[in-house]
Amino acid sequence: MPLHIFRCDEKCRLAQRLLSHQRHRLAPLSHGLTISFGALLLLIVVGSGGCSEAAHSRSEAQRESAADDPTTETNVAARICEPYRIEVTGSNYRWHVRYPGFDGRLATSDDVLTLRHVHVPLETAVELVLKSTDYVYVLEIPIFEKKEIAVPSLEFQMEFRPTIAGQYPLLGNELCGDSHPELTGIIVVESRALFLKWLSEQKLEAPTARSY
Repeated sequence: MPLHIFRCDEKCRLAQRLLSHQRHRLAPLSHGLTISFGALLLLIVVGSGGCSEAAHSRSEAQRESAADDPTTETNVAARICEPYRIEVTGSNYRWHVRYPGFDGRLATSDDVLTLRHVHVPLETAVELVLKSTDYVYVLEIPIFEKKEIAVPSLEFQMEFRPTIAGQYPLLGNELCGDSHPELTGIIVVESRALFLKWLSEQKLEAPTARSY
């Protein structure tokens, strides 16, 4: 059995224990000490990824000199930093997917929001940041042999580098709960140019569960 399966099972057990305690603090540890969820997050999550400030400076210069076409090689290089971070949040029994916009950063005004399906650029280091607003969810991408959980108040990462374009199953469910169709979708691997073209088109419409 692959190592990552054992790792995910361990986190599932941890998540169940965490959710049985208070949301913001764990029960007292030995010697009367307590540890917050924020501190636990620092212990579990290593690094935040994303583009460096120097990369953003280069991207800004490239953006100013590039043509308007978002699929040109210059714009592709400016918009996709490695690792390319995509936020996947389980909420109300479905996946909410957030992509960085032109600035290459999440949680800014030009983020792109979609539902259920995940698009990723080919030959690019990708990092999925898994979150949840309500329950504990499990996300699995069999083609990359990856499986991870999404837990309220915590973040977990799933890292891979797709090398073959195509559409592959994306499996999900609520931990210890019923199955939900909206947690099952497709991961689309496409060239950087096609990925950016698709990304730019998503801004013209509200997120839909069938936008793939």
